[in-house]
Amino acid sequence: MRQTQIEAYKDFKDSGKDVYQREIVYKKIKAFYESGLTLNEISKYTNIRLSSVTARVNELCKDGRVHDIGTKIDGVTGRNNTAWFAYG
Repeated sequence: MRQTQIEAYKDFKDSGKDVYQREIVYKKIKAFYESGLTLNEISKYTNIRLSSVTARVNELCKDGRVHDIGTKIDGVTGRNNTAWFAYG
């Protein structure tokens, strides 16, 4: 990683935006409890970049708050993708 990337990541974490994004992503996944959501769908519905959504879902998965429920047709790409489900 370049120094500028490290500094940007540190600023992002220090600002609390990661926690804020994580809760937005969690709440959106939870709202679609019947079908689950793909990463692309989460990104579309929350207006959070796909790379950030991926990072937040990985964090939620490690915390045991979400898990994959198999695959579904992605409403954005029309392709089969992993669908995510929220506990709680």
